[in-house]
Amino acid sequence: MKTLLLGVLVLFAGVTFASAADVYTYEGMGTVTFNHKSHMSLGCASCHEGKPERIVIENKEQGHTNCLDCHKEQGGNAPTKCNECHIK
Repeated sequence: MKTLLLGVLVLFAGVTFASAADVYTYEGMGTVTFNHKSHMSLGCASCHEGKPERIVIENKEQGHTNCLDCHKEQGGNAPTKCNECHIK
């Protein structure tokens, strides 16, 4: 019984951490939340060069270069207005 309970706890922890790792929040002029799962259809190479790793956004220019430019290329299929990404 203890083994079964331990197994369930390990599985639950793995699922919890895996799903939590798919959403990243950037603070600044309102909170920008990046949902990794919703972007996966674009393919890893669309955002990552080489080995896929978490993309660190340190300033406005990086965020707009990495995110906004791509959103504009999507032709209305992605948010491009400030308040659509920056939620206050």
